[in-house]
Amino acid sequence: MANKIYKPDFKAKVALEALKNTKSAVELSAEFKTPKTNITEWKSKLLEQMSSIFEGDSVIKKQIKLMEKDIDKLHSMIGQLTIENQFYKKKYLKLQHQK
Repeated sequence: MANKIYKPDFKAKVALEALKNTKSAVELSAEFKTPKTNITEWKSKLLEQMSSIFEGDSVIKKQIKLMEKDIDKLHSMIGQLTIENQFYKKKYLKLQHQK
């Protein structure tokens, strides 16, 4: 049997229910028609990554700044390579005309 792919919002809903501890994993498994191991895994993942919700903006802003620096560096490299390419193209054309 192929593994079923669950949507993130479904996983979050099930993990929150598991976090409440009002029902056992077996009961939740029957209710949501998903294996108990998935429920346990999703609950653990929710607990591990819960704090990242509140630090998300600063982490994302740092990543954006790093990406912008990389983009600037790449633009600079493209400009340099374009200039070099034009220079060598002119030199090549001059050499072709001299022959």
